[in-house]
Amino acid sequence: MTTQSEYPQPPLSLTKGLGPALAHDDPAQLIGSSLFAADRDFPQLTLNGPGIAHNVAAMMGYVRDRGVSIAPHGKTAMSPQLAQQQLDAGAWGITAATPFQLRVYRAAGMPRLLLANQLVEPGATCRSTHPGRIRR
Repeated sequence: MTTQSEYPQPPLSLTKGLGPALAHDDPAQLIGSSLFAADRDFPQLTLNGPGIAHNVAAMMGYVRDRGVSIAPHGKTAMSPQLAQQQLDAGAWGITAATPFQLRVYRAAGMPRLLLANQLVEPGATCRSTHPGRIRR
């Protein structure tokens, strides 16, 4: 029988792309700050709220007109807030690429998740699908 101690789960972090200097700060404090500050790592992803809203609405209109459902890939932005916006607009679910990404979206309460790749990480099935059953 496999135990949690054999396959430790890394802590979930939504700040990994901010670099070591900013990893412990509240990401909301970064709004309006310079992308080019000395303590920033590259590459960085920036988002335009109205542009995202337009693109989400356009994509959902396109798929609705064709009678299909989608599960947008959440890997690029790794943003539960963006994923929720897509779900609110009518997406069927969210697609993740790795067990870690699946855990981030599961922890954020996403109701339907699709794993796009083969699950080969030992112990990931239990951690990804039943996080409440893991003994820590």
